[in-house]
Amino acid sequence: MGCGSSSQSAGGAHGPVISSQAPATVGGAASQTTANATPVVEEPKTLTPAGSSGVKFSGDIGSTAKDGSPSQPEVQTQPAPVEKEPDKRGDNVEGSKGMDDPASIEGGKARAGEETQGPPKKPEAIGGGRVAARQHKEKRPAKKPISRVATEAFSLESEKAKVRRAWAPDYRPSGIRPAGRPGAALVTGEKQTRTSLPMLLDDFPMACKTKVVCTLGPRCWSEEGIASLLDAGLDVARLNFSHGSHADHQRVLDRFRAVCGARGSSAAVLLDTKGPEIRTAMLRGGKDIDLAAGQEVTVVAVGDEYETWEGFRDEATGETRIGLSYSGLCQTVRRGSKILIADGSILVAVEEVTSSTELRGRVVSGGRLGQRKNCNLPGVRVNLPMPTTQDIRDLQQFACPNAVDYVAASFVQTADDIDSIRAFLDDSDGQSIQIIAKIENAEGLRNFDEILHRADGIMVARGDLGMEIPSEKVALAQKMMVTKANLAGKPVICATQMLGSMVEKPTPTRAEMTDVANAVFDGVDAVMLSGETASSPYFREAAATMAAIASNAETTAGARLRLAWICDFSRQPLSSMESLASSAVMAACDRGACGIIVASGGGHMAAAVSKFRPPVPIVVATCSMAICRRSRAVFGQVPCFVESLDNPEQVMEAVQIVVREIGAVSDRSLPAILVRGSGASMDADTGARLGIVQLNP
Repeated sequence: MGCGSSSQSAGGAHGPVISSQAPATVGGAASQTTANATPVVEEPKTLTPAGSSGVKFSGDIGSTAKDGSPSQPEVQTQPAPVEKEPDKRGDNVEGSKGMDDPASIEGGKARAGEETQGPPKKPEAIGGGRVAARQHKEKRPAKKPISRVATEAFSLESEKAKVRRAWAPDYRPSGIRPAGRPGAALVTGEKQTRTSLPMLLDDFPMACKTKVVCTLGPRCWSEEGIASLLDAGLDVARLNFSHGSHADHQRVLDRFRAVCGARGSSAAVLLDTKGPEIRTAMLRGGKDIDLAAGQEVTVVAVGDEYETWEGFRDEATGETRIGLSYSGLCQTVRRGSKILIADGSILVAVEEVTSSTELRGRVVSGGRLGQRKNCNLPGVRVNLPMPTTQDIRDLQQFACPNAVDYVAASFVQTADDIDSIRAFLDDSDGQSIQIIAKIENAEGLRNFDEILHRADGIMVARGDLGMEIPSEKVALAQKMMVTKANLAGKPVICATQMLGSMVEKPTPTRAEMTDVANAVFDGVDAVMLSGETASSPYFREAAATMAAIASNAETTAGARLRLAWICDFSRQPLSSMESLASSAVMAACDRGACGIIVASGGGHMAAAVSKFRPPVPIVVATCSMAICRRSRAVFGQVPCFVESLDNPEQVMEAVQIVVREIGAVSDRSLPAILVRGSGASMDADTGARLGIVQLNP
């Protein structure tokens, strides 16, 4: 069964049509998988305010009418049932005594006697309840009754609505809509996590399906440091080309691959480009300048001369001149534009563009200005070449000759930037290198859909992005990018200050740990450490902490709900590969499998299975070391190198070893799901003999 069925059936207990052979085991054992319960979708309830009888409110409280004023709720009257007729003495029954109270019972008998002995009620009053009785008595049209409690509640909600509109007048609902059945959106509203007391209090081993990216730096690039990072959970090593020479990075890369070879690790390598950036120029005498709020400053666009041009502050006249490396500064900004310097610690507002190379600004937020500090122009499209001259040199002289696995393209603004980098890689025999687009400016957000379509993956670079857009919107941007990358089936990495306090301390803050867990809840494929491993004495602790947080957060994921959600919101109809992959994930949930084995030569089938976020590891059996390394950056994938996919017994023998190593087996016997991709062959008899459940294309 693919994802073409309804959301409710996706969460049910019916899996795809599979082999009737009795499921056997991988390695003779497997870990127990807890199945998620099918979500119960409740019908919307009618709001009945306390203190009112038979009054319903319909419509959205606080919504806006066509003329712009808050719309009043429609009030409808309904006759109350006879058996629920209120006491004649009023709605407020003092004491509210229970049914077991003797006084209440006696009082009820007395009232029953009075009603029996008195004159009979008029049929209109009995049939219509209190509202109908009042209509009969007053002989005039009934008014729409609204209790005092309901009136106050509506007034409060109206005021809240006004405040919301004033705070966010440009609010628009989410643009993501289910691509499948009409009722699919109801499933996504259900809570997609589950917790239990043993999860919180017990310590049990678990495989971490979310990958950990660690930046190699002076603190950890020794052989011992690299080995300790591998033991702590490193999946991808990041080389930051914003610093260091090619010779320095070559020594680190050679050392890293030697340690990986000795330990049998297939960890991947990611080259992070410097990208088009703006820096402050040099300062006279190398002395920093103190900029105070309200001070006037002249900013000069010096271009490539920023390493020789010197800024200064004249103590006698108070004149201050600073330079920026962006030659097109005065043609890009305008009056009111903002210039952020030194990670946003200094803010300069543009007051006037005085020439083609100079502008006059005023310091809004002051600080100490140094040389070569980074600079951001929020809300402005920077016309810098992409890739830069240095980026091209790094790609052609280092990335391609060393066959790195990923290139992280910094400051991507359009899909054309991705195409340019791909062209340079292809021209230098780097066709197998995948491109991760770093989204760290407003222009990249505007063109995100096109960038996602062209790139092989996404990195949410929250540092520079937080200076380009309001910082309170960074979390929203992160969720948007992660969601769209999940639906596209492309890996997404969350980066910047995830465990920032561990640069100086051995333990992170509780807020940082929650930040990492929430990224896992969002659905990231990998989480990244920068200075926490590159320049911290606690680099091993940082990597181990990151892996521990991620693995614990994964235990709460509702696999069936997430599968249904991805199916509902993905482009319809699903491809044959995606349909098979979703069926494999559902079969793993239904059969309580210990893992999903993907035998594939190109890695495309493994990527399709990862898209649907199975609750068990995805063992990728392949004869390509490049596929093995690349799988280390994708959610849930565990590489298994084999000499050939033509020998099923040899493939399963290698898979058994890998499954035992990752701890996916226990004392019980559980099945495994086999999905065959391109280049793999196994007949039904062989699969049954080896003890697996096959899903064939």
